[in-house]
Parts: sequence; structure tokens; C-alpha cells
Amino acid sequence: MITYSAGVVSTPAARTTLATTALTFAKGYFDRHEYRSALSFLLSVDVGQWDYPNFRTVIKCYYLLEEYENALRYSEISLKRFPDMAIHSDTSDILRHLGRHSEADNFEQRQLKLLYESPDQKSREVVSAKVKSCLRFGFILKDKRSGNPTGDKCEAMRYFIEAYDIQRHIYRHEKVIRIFNGLVFAMQELSTLRFFDDFISRQSKNRETFLTAFKLAESIMTEALKDFNMKKRGIPQESQNEFLRALHAFKLIQERIKQIETIPSIAA
Repeated sequence: MITYSAGVVSTPAARTTLATTALTFAKGYFDRHEYRSALSFLLSVDVGQWDYPNFRTVIKCYYLLEEYENALRYSEISLKRFPDMAIHSDTSDILRHLGRHSEADNFEQRQLKLLYESPDQKSREVVSAKVKSCLRFGFILKDKRSGNPTGDKCEAMRYFIEAYDIQRHIYRHEKVIRIFNGLVFAMQELSTLRFFDDFISRQSKNRETFLTAFKLAESIMTEALKDFNMKKRGIPQESQNEFLRALHAFKLIQERIKQIETIPSIAA
């Protein structure tokens, strides 16, 4: 085992080289899923010498080893050292594994704010992170159980619509299946409520959100199905089942909407 002594490193350039060398060795082990060995190299260099990629790799190793407390500890250190990198942090996922859901929600809200303030709005990295955040919030609100189910589900749909709008202007919307699933499952949650017919018949902001989501789901359903058929072999079985459930649910919602005479021609 190679060890690096911080005591013999005297210049910033030497420290950078040391951290980079350790990271290079660690990545080889990481790619072979030997996370303990990767950690041995990374942790042999004093944390004060690490660059952001060193932190990221250590955090990933601990996360994949399911040592979430250690992952969180290094995540918090990295955020203090590199606050501008917060938009790329996995802290919220780690917090959720530790059962700290409220803190995870707050962190994701902060991430989304930083993403919208980023000067490089058209970079694939920023766009992808914004879409991921919108999808996360959408699914959280879809599953939320509170005294305001209509508000929660409609807010969830707004996040899914936002996710689609963000990426469709920048690059091919590769997450179209997830967006379709989210829209449909949020609409399904609403359609099971007893007052759904009244809700969908009266003029309101939430009604418009539902109809916008419905139209978007209709317009991307064919594309989502095409993507699904093209990538089916590489999609986990659970995800395949989720998409097929969404397709079935959407057909039922379409039939339900047709039965409500006060709705204008949505397909037009």
C-alpha cells in the first residue's frame, strides 16, 4: 500500500499533484467496484489537499458502501470548501437515506435556486441538474399526503411541465419517459378524488394546470413509447413496469375526461 506523507509536501503544485495521483489510482479501483481500495488511496492524502473530484469520489464510495454518515460528513466538508459546487451535490440523497427528509427538501430547494442563478443556463450540465431537481420535487409532491391534495398534485404537475420546458429548448429530452410517468401519476392521484368532476369543470389556476399537463402527456406519449421501445433492453424491469402502468393509467384518464361534457376539446 502506498502512503503519502503530508509533511513532505511543501508547495501547492506538489499538493495538487499528490491529490491528483491518489485520485487516478482510486478511480481505477472505483471503476472495478472496489470501493474500499479506492477509499484507501483517497484517504491517504490529507483532506486539506483535496480538490473537488477527490471529495466527489470519496462521497460516492461511502454512498455505494451504504455508509451514509461518512458520506454526509465529507459532503458537508466539500460544500464548505467548494460552495459553488452545491448544484452538483448528492447531499439530499444522503440525507434521505438517513431519514432526514425535511433537511433534504430544504437542500434541494437551495440547489434549484442556485441552478436558476447559474450564469451558464444553456450548459448541458446545468440543464440536466435543473431537470433532475424538477423531477425530484414533482415526485415528492405527487406522493405527499396533506390536507391539500389538489394543491400538492397540481404543484407536482407544474414541476414536471417545467422539467420538460427546460430541456426541450436545449437538447433532446432524454427524460421524456420519467416526465410522462410523473404527469400521468399526478393526474391519476387527482382523478381518484371524489370532487374531481367539479374540479375539472370550474375555471381555476389548478384546472388550467391539469389541462396543460394533460395536453403535454398526450403530445409526448408517442415519443415516450418510441423511446421505451428503443431502449427497452437497457431499462430495468421495475422501470418498464412503471411506464406500462403509466400508459394504462393515461388511457383511463383520457376516457374519464371524455365523459366530462363541460371540458372543451382538449385534443384540438
